[in-house]
Amino acid sequence: MNVMLLTPNQPSSNLVFSCRSLQLPCTEQQRNSLLDAYLCLETFPEVKNALGRLTNRRLAILSNGSPHMLRSVVDSNSLTQTFERVLSVDALKLYKPHPAVYQHAADELGVTPTAILQSLADLAA
Repeated sequence: MNVMLLTPNQPSSNLVFSCRSLQLPCTEQQRNSLLDAYLCLETFPEVKNALGRLTNRRLAILSNGSPHMLRSVVDSNSLTQTFERVLSVDALKLYKPHPAVYQHAADELGVTPTAILQSLADLAA
């Protein structure tokens, strides 16, 4: 079994590792094309309506994506004003589900992890 610490700020290296692990051919041109496509991914059709129903809540994104990739996706979908913060794990050099990632989000938002969990529980109810 191959083991590699995936590094949030090296999406190309992570893509190479993933393709090799899955025994998928992936040329440099294909890698670049995939990475460029990520910068302008479209949301699912229901996303904007769902987010519109949450306007009374503080909204943030917490992602394993790089800050550049996240900003590009948010901007290309005209969601910049929707989210209070767009947080990446990049600075931590850790991925979700590591507990430090969620603590980082809580710290950045000025809330407790429990408050985030309670907010999610309220949405599910």
